[in-house]
Amino acid sequence: MTAPPDLSTTSPYVLDLVRTHDRGRFVASLFAPAPARDKVLALLAFDQELARIPAAVSEQMLGQIRFQWWRDLVERVADGGAAPQGHPVAQALAAALPGLVRADLSALIDARALALTAPQPEAAVEPAAEALSALVLQALDVADAATRAAAREAAVAYGLAVQPPAEGRAAHVLAHVAAARSAGSVDRRAISVLLWATLAEKLLVSNRVPTVTLTWRAWRGTY
Repeated sequence: MTAPPDLSTTSPYVLDLVRTHDRGRFVASLFAPAPARDKVLALLAFDQELARIPAAVSEQMLGQIRFQWWRDLVERVADGGAAPQGHPVAQALAAALPGLVRADLSALIDARALALTAPQPEAAVEPAAEALSALVLQALDVADAATRAAAREAAVAYGLAVQPPAEGRAAHVLAHVAAARSAGSVDRRAISVLLWATLAEKLLVSNRVPTVTLTWRAWRGTY
């Protein structure tokens, strides 16, 4: 029997945030190589913090201020500054920052900020998915073109699958799942993000996290 992954170095707050609000991708993240797992979880927590801002504010300007706070944090930490004490997600992101592309972090913030002004909630899905999948692959030290393409499609599929139901949504999700699976030979180190395609497919029929399916596919290197 495979031993459970060691999560002792990840902040309990970060673990709880991702496990509670993004359980499917939390389970998928457990299949990331141990050295990169903290970074992957930090990025998922960061994405959750950003995604929750539009619903948490009463005015668009307040949301813009919060997004700007994250932009300033990324710049400050990237330039050698420290994350604020008492903010576990900011501290986790700061620890994960080495090796991440600053422009992709900014792109993720900008994509999530679109939800403040975009008339359709899915407007932010593709740019956010592209930025987040790129960042997770950087955390995993995976850079080949086929894996990048597959990860992006898996991320878009998942982003669409968690949106409110809409006509044609299922077909759109499945098209991205198919594109992810046809991207070519991929790096197995990226299985934790590629499994987002499996999550997207399963979300179309159930909100239950398919833990057994994810485990089996991760073991086989399929998604």
